[in-house]
Amino acid sequence: MQPVSIFKLTSEHARWLSQRQGVIAENVANANTPGYKASDLSPFEAAAANAQLRLAATQPGHLRPSGHAAREAETAATGGPQSETGNTVDLQSEMLKLGETGSAFALNRAAAKAFHRLALASMRG
Repeated sequence: MQPVSIFKLTSEHARWLSQRQGVIAENVANANTPGYKASDLSPFEAAAANAQLRLAATQPGHLRPSGHAAREAETAATGGPQSETGNTVDLQSEMLKLGETGSAFALNRAAAKAFHRLALASMRG
């Protein structure tokens, strides 16, 4: 097992968030398109599971990670309520998702910045 690089993880998370923001923007742009099916990305945890990031018990007292099936990280239909025109975009839920994505970007940036400061401090001695 290879060590998990926090910078690689935050970079992958930022990439996933960017893709999710694009999917949300596409849903909002097609809110009035007849027959359009809203979509979303699978959770980042599923994408991380597919990237072979695994927890490991390195000491006897550590809890053992439980096995769980990896979910697909592709865009999937959300199956929301359908309008008379067959459109499944719910603007309220899309705005909530957009807010969650913005908050996740801020948290991701703060985590990367904190670890960067920690790395610099450890190099200075």
